Amino acid sequence: MKRDEFVTIMKLYSPQEANMYKSILETNGIHVYLTGDIATEIMPFGGDIFIELQVPSEDESRAREVLSSKFDTQEFDEGINNEADE
Repeated sequence: MKRDEFVTIMKLYSPQEANMYKSILETNGIHVYLTGDIATEIMPFGGDIFIELQVPSEDESRAREVLSSKFDTQEFDEGINNEADE
């Protein structure tokens, strides 16, 4: 699968949190690609550095559904988590 076929469903600062979401999605058969995870580990207090949680575009709605059911929240249904943009 090509990288351009992936969509970002969340932006996070924490590598631990990103890996937790990745594990949940992969357990449900959804491939996950993390961008920026190495940079946040090297520079953990980098400020504007965040991790993008990406999934194949055809799995986007299912990924949001899986995370919403696990965490009982609407942030996954509403689009990209913009906390990292603030």
